[in-house]
Amino acid sequence: MKTIICYLIASILCLESYSQSYLTDESKWNYTEGYFDGIGGIHNEYITYHISGDTIINSVVYKKLHKSGVDSITHQNPSEPDRVKMIDEYYMAIREESKNIYGIYSSKIEEYQFFDFNLSVGDTLEHLENAQNCPDIQTVSAIEFVSFGGQQLKKYLISGGSNKSFIEGIGGSNGFTGEFCQAHHSGGSLVCYTDGVDVYQASEDQDCFTISSTSSIDERLLHLKLYPNPNNGIFKIEIDNHKTPVKIKIFDSLGREVYTKEFIQTTSFQLNHLQQGIYTARVLSNDQIITKNFIIQKD
Repeated sequence: MKTIICYLIASILCLESYSQSYLTDESKWNYTEGYFDGIGGIHNEYITYHISGDTIINSVVYKKLHKSGVDSITHQNPSEPDRVKMIDEYYMAIREESKNIYGIYSSKIEEYQFFDFNLSVGDTLEHLENAQNCPDIQTVSAIEFVSFGGQQLKKYLISGGSNKSFIEGIGGSNGFTGEFCQAHHSGGSLVCYTDGVDVYQASEDQDCFTISSTSSIDERLLHLKLYPNPNNGIFKIEIDNHKTPVKIKIFDSLGREVYTKEFIQTTSFQLNHLQQGIYTARVLSNDQIITKNFIIQKD
């Protein structure tokens, strides 16, 4: 996955108004992330990021960003079995200087600038690594405020058709993955953030999750079947052993809700009016949330 740090890093490090550090082992960010790997696999990840101590690179002190969670992989080829694997890895070294956020990926030696918290409305993001691949120039279109831990945090809204935002001290609304301009093959969303005391809930539809093993996640994911995948916008969804109505919401790769419906167990969908790309189906029941990515392809 590409550029998996942009939103979170910036916000957690640089609020002058904060009287406490967010760089502690108690700080955690939960995301759901989805992407197409280009070789037939559709990935749904349940990810936790946290700070896991310090490291020194070229005489500079960084914080270590750790990534853990579960990756559920569904294959386009029906003959290929679906599988679930655990993720547990050191991901990046990050640091803050003058309200600018820099990082070095674990697989690279170059330092990149990911965030600039000196930005104002109308400023462009051209100098940031996570805006380099955008087809259009990304700018800060507006600044709002959200409450967390007794403080008012800035929420930066990004223009250029990206439908994205990031919040000081918390992270990005559309996931740890990808650039400010959302690629058609990837997408994600912030579930929640905690500093060990307070919790920011990004979505009313999804509670914070804790991942201890693949078994519970695997069991949950395999109860939902979406087929065919890829499809042309016409497909079916089945949920095994579920007798009560559930609600499904479908989001495009920019995180925009494009469809919602209630159903029981099995239903057909005719969404061939949607453009081709990767979409996320989120099924909501009383006791759990099931997420699946799927691809719409047009001839």
